[in-house]
Amino acid sequence: RGTLRYKGYVEAIKGLVKLGLLDPNPNPVLHENGPALSWKQYMCQLTNQTDSIFYDNLKEILLDRLEDEKTLKCIEDMGLLSDEPINKAGSPLDTVSLHLANRLSYNKHERDMILMRHEITVRWPDGRRELKGINMVHYGDPEGY
Repeated sequence: RGTLRYKGYVEAIKGLVKLGLLDPNPNPVLHENGPALSWKQYMCQLTNQTDSIFYDNLKEILLDRLEDEKTLKCIEDMGLLSDEPINKAGSPLDTVSLHLANRLSYNKHERDMILMRHEITVRWPDGRRELKGINMVHYGDPEGY
């Protein structure tokens, strides 16, 4: 369980939507008992290409659909264009979720951290302004949640 937010987060999620990777409906290609399939092969199917397409050509086709190089880079960084076999979970949403849960999980002795800063401007009755900062840093438990 968790949320990743960073510059480009919204664009990355929109890219997953444009590619149909957040579709919650079952897809026969992603049936758990179906034939083995790599992420590259699945992307080829999503874009109506043969899986013998050159990697760079597939990226160009995806770029046309995504309309943003940073989003394509994010898709690539998530391993969604790799030759890695897919651990299929029935629907695109469940399959991508399972993939990212495994790929983004913490290693032993790693932990999560929350860092927040809120800045509030106070205007006092006499008209002066004062900037107040509120900080929070919280570390997760490396042995639990």
